[in-house]
Amino acid sequence: MSTSEVSGQPPVDPADDAETEQRWLVWRAVMRAMRQVRPFADLEEFSRFEPIVEEADLDSLEFEQLMAAVADESGILVPESDYPWVLTLDELERYLHKHVAASS
Repeated sequence: MSTSEVSGQPPVDPADDAETEQRWLVWRAVMRAMRQVRPFADLEEFSRFEPIVEEADLDSLEFEQLMAAVADESGILVPESDYPWVLTLDELERYLHKHVAASS
């Protein structure tokens, strides 16, 4: 698995510029949220591009808990109607970054 597919790695180099630093901070919030739901999981083994529920073996209630933890960590609520847009860790990070950037 390449490092770009490893979830424990930020999607960008945080030293590049303000936007990529912001994406890196969002990524860290996603990883903290994952830790709340799966505290003992090896997040570096998760693919950024596979469904979160499969990678983390989440049921629907645990996915809801993850979305609540994401809201706590990032300050951004992902409404249930947007769940189809955040099925992978990569999609979730991009979704949150888009909403952080829109609110800046």
